[in-house]
Amino acid sequence: MNPTLSMLVARERVADLLRQADQHRRIARPQHTAQGSARVVAGAHRLRGALWVHGRRESS
Repeated sequence: MNPTLSMLVARERVADLLRQADQHRRIARPQHTAQGSARVVAGAHRLRGALWVHGRRESS
């Protein structure tokens, strides 16, 4: 597998893991306050953005 393809596969795997973690968090803690849920979602979004930017920077 060439490096670019393996990078894409790795990035997709990370995105999938993050999706699963988000789903699990939603199922496990439906009793969060609105403010708490918003904070969790914002944190997950920031993390996802950082990984995405980091992955792009490595591949260039």
